[in-house]
Amino acid sequence: MDYPFRPLAVLFPPVTPVSPQYLPTHRNDYVLMQAVAAHDSSACEAVARRLAVRLHRLCRLLVNNPADAEDASQSALLAVFDSAGRYEGRTPLEAWADRVCVRVALRAASRQRRLSLVPDLSDVQDARSAPSQVDFWSLVDRLDEPRRTTTLLRFGLGYSIDEIATEMETSPNTVKARLKTSLERLRGVVAAEAS
Repeated sequence: MDYPFRPLAVLFPPVTPVSPQYLPTHRNDYVLMQAVAAHDSSACEAVARRLAVRLHRLCRLLVNNPADAEDASQSALLAVFDSAGRYEGRTPLEAWADRVCVRVALRAASRQRRLSLVPDLSDVQDARSAPSQVDFWSLVDRLDEPRRTTTLLRFGLGYSIDEIATEMETSPNTVKARLKTSLERLRGVVAAEAS
């Protein structure tokens, strides 16, 4: 028997549901980054305006030399554009761009064999309002390179132990040991200066 119409199941096959973990939660950011991946100039300009100052500030925290920080922030913005197609929309665009920026800045610093992570607090508005942070960062300057980096990522940027281990390509136990010795050394310096 020939039907004069096609059954609905043929016209509209059942859609398999997508797991919620694969759905972007930041839909507008996801759409914007897909436009950047497609080389839409207005989307690129919007992302640049939104992230340029933030990435530059972050690079100034990670790279003490202003010229190197400027280069690193430009490289970080280009890296954001290059990897726009990989943004999945699960986190805010700013948090995702921060991770890209940290990777670029740490790579640039290790290539130059000089990494000074004492932030120039004149560029950071939040730090101006908290004078106790100025003392903390001047003490952090006295730490050796891997401990300064670890301390900045943990206490300055709020990274977790696992995130720091991933960024620095080391084990979480190494990160914990560096943080422990950093805090012990900082406490020792504070105790010595207090007496």
